[in-house]
Amino acid sequence: MINQGIKMYMKSFILISAIGFSLAVGAADGTKISNDPEVSAFQELEGATGTIAVSPGDLIMLKDKLSLDGKYMSRSYVKLRSGKEIVELSIGRNAAQFETGATPEKANFRIKGSNKFVDGVISEVKDILGLKVEPSRIKLIAETRIYAGFLHSQLAVLDQELAKTMTLQDKTTSGNQLIEAAFEKDLNGVRLNYSEDKVSLTVTIEGNREFLEEIKSLLNKIKKTAPTKD
Repeated sequence: MINQGIKMYMKSFILISAIGFSLAVGAADGTKISNDPEVSAFQELEGATGTIAVSPGDLIMLKDKLSLDGKYMSRSYVKLRSGKEIVELSIGRNAAQFETGATPEKANFRIKGSNKFVDGVISEVKDILGLKVEPSRIKLIAETRIYAGFLHSQLAVLDQELAKTMTLQDKTTSGNQLIEAAFEKDLNGVRLNYSEDKVSLTVTIEGNREFLEEIKSLLNKIKKTAPTKD
């Protein structure tokens, strides 16, 4: 009886330990669950930056031929009046941008997403242009946080603060109230999604650890000091 009781205890312990381990490590897609109640998702990402030599038409060719099995949800090419060319491709959190720099013979690139996505883009660029690509690799984090009781007045302050140092990529409003917004700066990004019904703000922060801490500090400061009445 004693041995049977010990065996049952050990089975229960192993099961509880396994559950705890799976919650800490996360799902098969790389998403991790944090012990922080405000964090709904946590995922490790890969970043890559560098410069490649380009000839006239190369960026258009990259836009047309970069495929990764044709899974891009969005792809674009634009040539500004200044002559600068920009190519952007994305699917979900995976994104790549190529932009000519001070001279049209060189293009700077930024790639962000899963390790498979980053490796795939670099490999395709090498095959399409016949170039040796040696990017700088950076470890990134994507963390989604939910802030309950976040008022429109506080959201307006957050919107203004982010716009001071980041570029607004997308914005949706209801009347004069912000509902969704996306800000970017290099490989760092912040996405806001506001629920009027729940009076809550969902924030997805993507970047290195230092950037994440800066944005979380800003959010906590606004929660404490911004106007608390709409």
